[in-house]
Amino acid sequence: MEFPYRSCLLVAACTFGFAGSALAADLAGIWQGRYSCGANRNIAFTLDLQQSNTKFEGTFRFAAPNARDKGGAYKVSGSIDAKGAFTFVPRDWIERPTGYAALGLVGRLRDNGLMIEGAMPGCGGIGDNFTATRNAAAASSGNADAANAPVTKPQPPGGGKLQGQWRGTMTCTAKRRETETRDARADIVQDGDQLAAIFRFEVLNKARHGGAETAEQIIVTTGHVDGSRVKFDPGLVVEGYPRFSFKVDDALLDPSGKQLTGNVMASGCQQIKLERHGAGKLVAFNANMAGVWTYAGRGHTDLTMSVSDDGSMPFAELIASTPNDQPPAARDRLRRVLAPLHVNDHRTILVVAGTREATGLFRPEGIGPRRHVLSQARAFTLSTVGDGLALVPVGSTRDIWQAPGDDAQISSRKPRNEMLLTRADRTLQRQLDAGRTPPVKLADGIGGLLAAAHSREDQCTVLGNWIAPFVAGADLNRMSIDAGTRTIMDAFADKAFVPVFGRPFADLQEMQRRSIWKLMQAHCIRATKIQTLNNLAVTNPFLSERHFIDMASLLSNRAEAGKWFDDIAQTVDQLPLERPALERIAAIRKEAASRYNDVAPARKAAFEDRLKTKGNQVLESVFNEDLKSLIAADDNLATLRKLSDLLGTLEKSSLPQDRQQVLVRQAAPKANAIAQPLYVKAAAQAEAAPQSLDGLAAIRRIWAELAPVSRMMATHFAPDRNGLLRAVSTRERALLDDTAVQQAFRAAMLAVKPAGDPETSVRNEALKYVDARVIDDGPSAIRAYQTAVNDGVVRAEMRLIDFSESSALTEPGEPTAEDIFLLVHQRLTQANQAIRDLERQCLSGGYRNDPVLGIQCLQVLTLTGGKGGMRVRLTAFKKISCAKDAGQGRYRCLFSVAHTSNSPVITGRLGQLFAAPGVQDSLFIRNTDGWTMVSGGHDAR
Repeated sequence: MEFPYRSCLLVAACTFGFAGSALAADLAGIWQGRYSCGANRNIAFTLDLQQSNTKFEGTFRFAAPNARDKGGAYKVSGSIDAKGAFTFVPRDWIERPTGYAALGLVGRLRDNGLMIEGAMPGCGGIGDNFTATRNAAAASSGNADAANAPVTKPQPPGGGKLQGQWRGTMTCTAKRRETETRDARADIVQDGDQLAAIFRFEVLNKARHGGAETAEQIIVTTGHVDGSRVKFDPGLVVEGYPRFSFKVDDALLDPSGKQLTGNVMASGCQQIKLERHGAGKLVAFNANMAGVWTYAGRGHTDLTMSVSDDGSMPFAELIASTPNDQPPAARDRLRRVLAPLHVNDHRTILVVAGTREATGLFRPEGIGPRRHVLSQARAFTLSTVGDGLALVPVGSTRDIWQAPGDDAQISSRKPRNEMLLTRADRTLQRQLDAGRTPPVKLADGIGGLLAAAHSREDQCTVLGNWIAPFVAGADLNRMSIDAGTRTIMDAFADKAFVPVFGRPFADLQEMQRRSIWKLMQAHCIRATKIQTLNNLAVTNPFLSERHFIDMASLLSNRAEAGKWFDDIAQTVDQLPLERPALERIAAIRKEAASRYNDVAPARKAAFEDRLKTKGNQVLESVFNEDLKSLIAADDNLATLRKLSDLLGTLEKSSLPQDRQQVLVRQAAPKANAIAQPLYVKAAAQAEAAPQSLDGLAAIRRIWAELAPVSRMMATHFAPDRNGLLRAVSTRERALLDDTAVQQAFRAAMLAVKPAGDPETSVRNEALKYVDARVIDDGPSAIRAYQTAVNDGVVRAEMRLIDFSESSALTEPGEPTAEDIFLLVHQRLTQANQAIRDLERQCLSGGYRNDPVLGIQCLQVLTLTGGKGGMRVRLTAFKKISCAKDAGQGRYRCLFSVAHTSNSPVITGRLGQLFAAPGVQDSLFIRNTDGWTMVSGGHDAR
């Protein structure tokens, strides 16, 4: 039959001989990969190498961890040994980023010549390593041909001087019998220095009891030729006595190439002599076996077998790679040519005639658990099983006799290494020709695009395309599994899921889910590196029964919620633009909030936008109706107040600013129509106010009456469009600056008779005439009015407390009781101000960086229960006596004072002690501007 041309699978070298050994010393070319070193993880690099005599030189170029920064590059040189181990050391810097040191590379070249891997000594971290694959497009000529092998048809055994039919005899000496010669025939296939052969002998029939004395013994074996010396490995019995042994340790081919003689180790036989008998002819395959067959299954091994039956030289080519969950460059490969040497109605025996490529686990020298079963096999049995083929590796006679189709001894057990091959259709053959791998067999019942995919790469592409729209713009690795599941759950809904998998997600059976998970995990994530699938939120619903049920539940809830949102959206759109609709929208919003977790964020956002849009439409309509009603109402303060309330509600609404401004502009003429007459009236009243303290009080009353109007106008409109209120302010300022008015104000403050707290009483009286800003600290304060208030507070406290003078004799010019009281009160006022300043620092957190202040805060706030506002007041004052002191205008006086405090801590006995009068002794010195009190090293003026 015509055999389809195809390239070798998995970008491997399609060369004769062992490609691994041929490539082991060739590092020349461009390598691209990633390294991890310390805090820098998964950083891209390029290694460009050229061979120079016995060493390699090149450039190591790396990217920066931060994409905004610039990478670097430096020269390297090194060598590689016969086993593929290499060491490169850094040389000259080409471009050195700040903070980077040049490091070496220690690693190995994989047998297939397509990947390097190793470590970077000096990183000092855990998991510091590098891997890189050969850049085939820019590879050196030595490996470019291997990495991009041309499309070729599988090649039959190459032939040689031993290939053909041989006839002769075998000399045997059995126990107690004379030497005998027995017929021997052999068909030998040669490929390079490797041999495959089938031997037929006439031997004694051990079954005797009336049967023939001799029987045909058929064995197959492999061998090796070295010049004229030939060896054959222990034989594998195909027919005859199963325990028959056969091995040729040392045979010679004569110079003519027509005779082969040597010692044989066989049952009762010692020598063999064969002569060439013509060209060999291999047995033909069963007609239904020809074609391309694939296997992807046990042991993470992919296998493709091409069976060619063109008549002159039937043969099969076997290509295998492992592990199939790794990228192509990281896999070990095996490529062998097989010769069909024995066939019957049940099976065909294929013997290994040559090994064209064997790397890693497939290398012939591999031993123990690190040796692949396919590399140990010297032959294979091939038989039909339904529409497929059963391929069984043969390492011993037992394997042949237990293999399927054996007509001598049928085993009831399935061979442990049996591989069931499926025929590749023309589409798959084209995929294989392009270097792709056979599709993974999925569980029965899976359909859709995934089942129709013609290669494993296409299967992974289908899965990647399926999930991509649902993870776009989302970083699942930074989300919890629950949040990630809700983000991508629409991928599992029927609309997206059924076309890909052929059935609803909820209908998947466990075997179907697990086969999809294995495809994702082992091939699409590990080998094909489709990172969009590499998240538990994507894979868990296929792997875990609990997550499967959870996802099905979420889909059920989403379906119901989706229908509810579809229906309620129509209801929202049909709501009338009337006030009752606002209550309906609020109820819908509350109900929707209970279902938002069941729908996608985009669906939630779209519905909220719909509600907001409809709500704003209703709001604007309602505000318009209310505004029309107020515009038509009477021009009075009540209407202005309602208008202000309406606009206050408007500002707090969700109505867009541009729509709010439209309503404000509509309301402005009505508000000005109400406010302007009041402003005109206020200006006239201010102008008529007398130039006296009563006039100042009249101005305060005008401002009090205008306060609601001014506040409403200032909040929503221009407060005084025509400047009418400036006349009131100007008249007020003229009165405040009048000296006579200031003196009258002082007299009023000194005359206050307190009812309760003196400071509060005086302040309330002052506010009848002036604004608080005039008497409080600040840019608007006026000194004369502040002094008048402070003096008024002192005079009020004198009236309120127990104030007395008990000295019978007085010195001329000594300080009076009032003089002493004023100085004591001044000092107490300063202390209260210091307490207030300290409380302000404490309550604002100023103690955090000041330990001393922290201790002070702890003390003062303890006295107020942590609230602040502590104040100390005098409750009694008594002048006892004064005596003249040394010096002019100096007197030493005795007086007693008593205090009280608003601290909740100073109560009970502590409060009694604090309130008890205490006698003080202070020195008073007369100055040109009054008295100075000296007590304990401090003075007060």
